[in-house]
Amino acid sequence: VELEGVKEFYNKVAEQWHHTRSKRGILWPRCVEFLNNLEKYSIVADVGCGDGKYLPAIFKNGCFGIGCDISVELLKLCGKSGGPDVMQQEYDKTSWAERPEVAAADCLRLPLRTSSCDAAICIAVMHHLSTLPRRIMCLKEILRILRVGGKADVQAWALEQEGGKRRFGGQEVYVPFKVQPKYLEGKGGGG
Repeated sequence: VELEGVKEFYNKVAEQWHHTRSKRGILWPRCVEFLNNLEKYSIVADVGCGDGKYLPAIFKNGCFGIGCDISVELLKLCGKSGGPDVMQQEYDKTSWAERPEVAAADCLRLPLRTSSCDAAICIAVMHHLSTLPRRIMCLKEILRILRVGGKADVQAWALEQEGGKRRFGGQEVYVPFKVQPKYLEGKGGGG
């Protein structure tokens, strides 16, 4: 399920995802608050980093970010985004944006040493894992990479969304993504 429904899907829609998400510069406010409260020089793992939209926020706070994601095509978009956000524009001017520290990895087997990170974020990833045991495995993996006293911010989509247009009939539902054909040219068709 996850191979086809997540990895292959995001590899197909990576450019559209980047265009409709990261370039707008919209970050989840509680995650930004978490990052703003980290000590300077912290090593921060972004588990499920996608196209790296949180890397500028990590950098802005004087921290070092390491991103991991299962989609290689999303990882190729990490770095310069050209987005309108001032924080992103400042990041774009740095050498960090030229060559962000990212790795292709499953969130259940992170390529990071045990106790190597001061903090970790895992934003909008849990709903991509198909079972509760796999979600727990992801959380255990995040705990493994954190040093003693390290902090993690794990956030998932809310069933109830304030001011949201969507209404969900339950917790385990498929949410379709409207794929724009212009982004799929040469990528093997539909989503």
